[in-house]
Amino acid sequence: MILRLLRHKVFMNKFKDSVGRFFTKGLFKETAIGEKKFVLYTLEEAKQLYLSCDDITGYEFASNHLGGWKHWIALHNSPTLEPILREWEEELEVKLRSQAIKNIMTLSVTDKGYQASKFLADRGWKVKETGRPTKEAIQKETRVQSRMYEEFSNVVDLKK
Repeated sequence: MILRLLRHKVFMNKFKDSVGRFFTKGLFKETAIGEKKFVLYTLEEAKQLYLSCDDITGYEFASNHLGGWKHWIALHNSPTLEPILREWEEELEVKLRSQAIKNIMTLSVTDKGYQASKFLADRGWKVKETGRPTKEAIQKETRVQSRMYEEFSNVVDLKK
C-alpha cells in the first residue's frame, strides 16, 4: 500500500512543479519557456494520444496521460493551450461522427445499431441549447460538416 502511494506521488510529481501546480505550457515542447526538463510531449504526440482515446469528455486522456481531471481543467484554463485543445476536441468530434456514419451504413439492418450510431452522429451526448444558435456555433457546425463531408467522401463516392 505504501509503495503504491509512493509510486502515485512520483507519477504525480512529473506533472507538477515544486509548489504543486500542474504544468501547462511547460508540458509541451513547443510551448515550454526556458528550461525544458519537464517537457513530456510534443503537441502532436499529445493530440494523437487524445484522439486515440476516442473519449469526447477528455477524462480517459486526463487519467492515462496527464495528472488527472484537474490537470485537464488546468490545461483548458491556459490562454495558450485552450484554443489548441478546442481544435483537438473539434477534430475528435469529426472523427466520432464520421465513425458513426460508417456504422449507420454497415449496421442499418438492425434498429439498435442504427439508433446507437444515429445518437453519436447527432451528438446525442451534448445538451441541446434553446433559442437561436450563436454565430460561432453556426460557423463551428459548418466547419465540422465540411470536414465530415471530406472524410466521408474519401470512403464513399457521393457523385453517383
